[in-house]
Amino acid sequence: MEPRVGAGDSSSRGSSGESGGVAHPILPLGGDEAAREARRAAKAEPRRPLEPWERYRALIDTLEEAHKLADLGDHKARFALVIMGALNVVLFVVGTRSDLATAVPDAWRPWLTAYLVTYALVALYFFARAIEALRPRRLRLHVPLVDGALDGPIGLRFHEDALTRDADGYRDAWAAVRVDQLNAELAAQAHTLAHVNRSQYLALRRLYRGLHVMVALLTGLLLFDALLLLSRPAAPPAPPPGVAVPLDALTGGRP
Repeated sequence: MEPRVGAGDSSSRGSSGESGGVAHPILPLGGDEAAREARRAAKAEPRRPLEPWERYRALIDTLEEAHKLADLGDHKARFALVIMGALNVVLFVVGTRSDLATAVPDAWRPWLTAYLVTYALVALYFFARAIEALRPRRLRLHVPLVDGALDGPIGLRFHEDALTRDADGYRDAWAAVRVDQLNAELAAQAHTLAHVNRSQYLALRRLYRGLHVMVALLTGLLLFDALLLLSRPAAPPAPPPGVAVPLDALTGGRP
């Protein structure tokens, strides 16, 4: 029978008091070694791959940000339409003043008409840009769908992809979907929304450039009207009550 090593046997202990000087694999780590292990784990944590459900939550956050960006683009397009409406109201008020219309010299009337037609065409073009920014986009994946037995998106989340199946097939697809397939579809959906947001914000940039052009055209028209007002001859002063004024003084000597 082999002798048992007692707890107090000095031949089985190292200088640190542990058995043979080596930590037993199933014994808890000491304080210093546990701290070192925790530091190593904390250093490796940022570099580790995400777990499937962590990827799912990150992709859901990405989709929420994409939807918020699309909503912000819609608000910017509506605000641009409000500004365009205000500019057109100012143009209407200025253009319908009869005293300014009669003060325009005959030689300038064709140029003023061409200027107003140019403004109208610019306004119509950038109204079309606003419609382009606000129009609904087709939400369908930019990547091909795969069969349920393969890795990749299988078409469960977008309504156009979902309607390629009947109700029973759609329910069966959700019953058999795997986490990796769902994550692949979320990634494809985020990529599709990135395409949608890019096209929307390109239209918004053109729309706001058009607002600058419309403001410049309207400013030119206002300056033209101000010059007309300054160049008009001053009206003769009104006579005091009870004083007879010759007709020639009122008509400037014209018959």
